[in-house]
Amino acid sequence: MKKEIKKSLDEKMQVKLPESLEREAIVEQLDSTVQAVTPKKGKRSYAKIIVPLAASLALVVGIAGMFPGMRAKLNNTAEKSDNTTTFQNQVVGFSDYEEIYKKFNTMKKSMYVDETMEGVKLFGNAETAEDILDGGADTETSAGTNGSATGTGIDDTADTLKEYGTTNTQENGVDEGDVIKTDGRYLYAIGKNDAKDNSLSIVDTADGKMTKTASVSIKDGVSLSELYVYGNYAVVLGMEYNDNYGQGAAESEEIFAVYDCVAISGDTFVGVYDISDKASPKTVKEFTQQGIYNSSRMIGSKLYCVSTYDVNLYAEDIKDACIPEVTVDGANKKLPADCISMISETNSPSYAIISSLDVASGAEPQTNAVLGRVNELYVTADNFFLSEITYENSAEITKIYKFGYTDNGVEFEACGQVPGYLNNQFSLSYDGTYLRAATTKTVVEESRDGDTVSASIGNTINALYVLDNNLNQLSKVENLAPGERIKSARFMGNMAYIVTFRQTDPLFAVDLSDPANPKVMGQLKITGFSEYLHPFADNLLIGVGRDGTESGTNGDCKVSLFDVSDPANPTEISKLTVMNGKGYCWTEMGYNHKVYIKISDTDFAVPFGTDNYINSGEDSDCVYIRYRVENNLLTEVARYSMGRYFTALGGTFIEDTFYAVAFSPEGKMQIISFNLDTNSETGRISI
Repeated sequence: MKKEIKKSLDEKMQVKLPESLEREAIVEQLDSTVQAVTPKKGKRSYAKIIVPLAASLALVVGIAGMFPGMRAKLNNTAEKSDNTTTFQNQVVGFSDYEEIYKKFNTMKKSMYVDETMEGVKLFGNAETAEDILDGGADTETSAGTNGSATGTGIDDTADTLKEYGTTNTQENGVDEGDVIKTDGRYLYAIGKNDAKDNSLSIVDTADGKMTKTASVSIKDGVSLSELYVYGNYAVVLGMEYNDNYGQGAAESEEIFAVYDCVAISGDTFVGVYDISDKASPKTVKEFTQQGIYNSSRMIGSKLYCVSTYDVNLYAEDIKDACIPEVTVDGANKKLPADCISMISETNSPSYAIISSLDVASGAEPQTNAVLGRVNELYVTADNFFLSEITYENSAEITKIYKFGYTDNGVEFEACGQVPGYLNNQFSLSYDGTYLRAATTKTVVEESRDGDTVSASIGNTINALYVLDNNLNQLSKVENLAPGERIKSARFMGNMAYIVTFRQTDPLFAVDLSDPANPKVMGQLKITGFSEYLHPFADNLLIGVGRDGTESGTNGDCKVSLFDVSDPANPTEISKLTVMNGKGYCWTEMGYNHKVYIKISDTDFAVPFGTDNYINSGEDSDCVYIRYRVENNLLTEVARYSMGRYFTALGGTFIEDTFYAVAFSPEGKMQIISFNLDTNSETGRISI
């Protein structure tokens, strides 16, 4: 039996999930896996295998965190009752390492299941196979590109966008990491060629030519993810992976401990470099924090970096394993006990480790850790929000934690909850007084056949909730397209636009001008669905996603222009498909909003991978398509081809030149330039 379980683990870990993998598909796969590994009557149950299999299927790591200054208000308790459950949660600290050791020893003893499949304990509050999807919404981990900065209102960067691109961010004043940045003359890009040749490159674009002026080699073994540029400083972030598969496993007659065997571990790397001399950048500071890199934000000169550290409960020395470490300029140290806290009553053996660093001051990074599972990170210029998915009687509940900024970081202010799960960071919006949350709730039904427990997906319910400053629920709109799921959401001032999908695409317009009484003003039902919504101008909304028919998607992609001037009657006034029925295509827009690039007040660009199956793939390509909106009409201006089998990672522009960043078939990163007047390619350079 143990050999079969190990074989099943190996097979699962080799699966490469497609981009189109949806939540229901994961649960269906998990359901079959649970039944497959459930032993026949009379044999021991090794159902603990569910935990690592879920990690390999969902590919989602929860994030949570706290910064220096948080502890002043951590013992504040918030109560909120939605459904029939009273929510009481708080963040508490540890006084010494012994308290932390005891907490992890308690978790270690609880992580098993008896022969009858009763009393399953998956991180403390899980009760069904669906619970393994704790963190079902996609996290933001992929590298991005340059575009327009947009917040809760319309795209308002036209006045500041003059001659070069800026990163397409969710909120004004909050920068997000990217693979390429520009200051109007120089391009700054991270090369992700292989584990031994990752670098920060500086490229001069004077006279319309690309000339590499410098390249900073990053620490060996680091896989780079994102880049920031602030004044004369560049910041790169990445991962240094450790393969712990099969190490530290403890087997006995009672427990087959495999959680730690499949956990992916590593360190998050942050490097700060002085780029004032474009020909000779200098290292200012390099540090690592334990855990898989999750996300980051930058507000002014201050960087906030989040990683998740999964503690190996079966490590040879659990006392050593359960205390997170950081390394600053080569000096390694464990976090002091008073820098470690937890969300009360959690049984998750995962830390969120968050460092805050002022890159311009040269100060040491301030690092803290919190024990608990949090899934989405949403940041505004004034507040910091973390969300956590939990389950109560098989029902999904999203808990939301609100923090305010201080001179030393952030401090805890309030917590609340809403039913369901968030699609991504764009499912949250804060206007300074009210937090709005769009969620999908999945009904999970359990059944038992002897020793076998199965979990199946029932109906889905979509809703929008309005929370006050203390995160108490003020109002709600429920039952939006029952049986469908939210695919994208965007908040524009006092309006929310929500796309749901099963076979066709309803676009809902919800008026939030009266927070205590939100109203669905209208809806538009069309084929296909939008994976990403982008405020384009007054009363205009861009949608990028999948084309389709009345029966579902058809393999093509589409870009839509919506007129939302009349909320009671939103209309799709223009639409373009990519392949026009002649092939299959895909886009990263649903997973990485930063690949959207605003070129001017009328033009924008979106990347697509295309495959013309009529010509047996001979016309397959990777392109950035440039679109224009004039007189409420969407037109295609040009296709900037990066090449067959290339992968688009992002881009930007400077004056009349567009720069695309892509992986070549050989695994090398290139910057490819195109003239925006002639639309012809003007150069390529490897980085």
